[in-house]
Amino acid sequence: MRAFTLADERDVAEVIIVVAAIGVFLWFGRQVFSGFDVLFGISLLVMLAYSHRRAHEGWREIGFRSDTFWPTLRLLLPVVLIGCVAIWGTSLVLRKLGSPPPDIPPTRTPAFVAFGIAQQYVMLGFIFKRMQRVAGARIAPVLTAFIFALLHLPNGFLTAVTFVWGTVACLVYRRSPNLWANGLVHGLMSALLYYQLPHSVTHELQVGMDYVGLS
Repeated sequence: MRAFTLADERDVAEVIIVVAAIGVFLWFGRQVFSGFDVLFGISLLVMLAYSHRRAHEGWREIGFRSDTFWPTLRLLLPVVLIGCVAIWGTSLVLRKLGSPPPDIPPTRTPAFVAFGIAQQYVMLGFIFKRMQRVAGARIAPVLTAFIFALLHLPNGFLTAVTFVWGTVACLVYRRSPNLWANGLVHGLMSALLYYQLPHSVTHELQVGMDYVGLS
């Protein structure tokens, strides 16, 4: 087992700061004042940019690249097929039990994709890369997925789903790093969950204080 270095301490500290900031925002930030979400988004990007610069990580190293897009999609395809079958199968069963999906047009799908890319960037391009340096390639996927899932509390359904998906995404990213492909799949699968399963199950994919507000 290798010694814990100063670089490791910095990686861990940066992850803690960013995850804590996101957690505080999800629970309390949106109640501060109107437009605070924009201010938080800018501040978060500044923190991430500083961390990437310190680690000498460019866009390509992070995963914003084109050469690995199709290889990554091919790796994700089996998971996507299994997920689609599971979601549609569950939807059919719930329909027969009297819990149909929301009868609304899928107008939010582009937003789901954009937010999916953003989430995958933070999870893979930031947290996973640092956890991999600190904890190693074997532990990092599960550790990263656990951290990612915690940010989806208290939505138990979404916490479980994001832990499974987060682990898969990390394993795929480790082999073929591409945030565009991971984000696209993340967004489309989120939209499928939102539009095919009743909100009584998904709780509208809300987390933190927004989830509590639905109760």
